[in-house]
Amino acid sequence: MATKKTNAGQATATTLAQIAALPPETQLPPTDAAIFLSVSTTQLERMRGSNIGPHFTLVKVSGADLAKYKKQDLEDWLAANKTGLPVVKATSKK
Repeated sequence: MATKKTNAGQATATTLAQIAALPPETQLPPTDAAIFLSVSTTQLERMRGSNIGPHFTLVKVSGADLAKYKKQDLEDWLAANKTGLPVVKATSKK
């Protein structure tokens, strides 16, 4: 699987197929989470800001808070929202 390294040294997948092949506990950056959810990074940011969407974790990197998404949380959110269930509020896990 082809991956690239981020500044934090974590591997990030670059295609939907690569993301889908990752283990459920994998922490994804917003760019990969957006690919997995088929939304833009701007839409994902709006979802975070409006407290709707999948759960995310804020991680401090070089003094800045960066959102990370566990792949399992993305899968759970997609499943819940494809069945007509209420939108799950996003939460920040610090």
